[in-house]
Order: sequence, then C-alpha cells, then structure tokens
Amino acid sequence: MDFIQWIFIILIGLYVLNRFIPKKGITNITIEEAKGKFKDKTVQFIDVRSPGEYRANHRKPFKNMPLPNLRSEIVKMEGTV
Repeated sequence: MDFIQWIFIILIGLYVLNRFIPKKGITNITIEEAKGKFKDKTVQFIDVRSPGEYRANHRKPFKNMPLPNLRSEIVKMEGTV
C-alpha cells in the first residue's frame, strides 16, 4: 500500500477510537448506582427524549431536556450554578 492509503486507514482508526472514548464530564453508571443516586439532591437526571415521550413515561427525578435543545439548556443551567 502506498502512503496515502496508510494515512487514510490511520485517520479512520483514530475516528473510530475517538467515538468510543468517554467525553470529559460524562460518566457511565449501572442501573443500581443510578437508583442509589435518586435521593441525592446534588445529582441532576436529564431525559433527552421528546416532550411527548417524556410525558408518556418518566421517573420523578428526571428533568426533560429534548436533545435538540440540550446545548442551550445546559448553558442556562451553568449560568445558575
């Protein structure tokens, strides 16, 4: 293979790797850990489904922030902290 093909393969590999690396500030937890945090008033739970989906079935501690609006909602939340 020539040089350009190797560069292309490396770029694809880096892209795929980047998709699997957790982003800063985001933590994955188990269902049991989440249930344990429901009583913690310092933890915020966000449901990114549409308002209709949220109204149909949601848990009490979750706040609805539809995915298309998430960025602006987070900016508002950070302003109140």
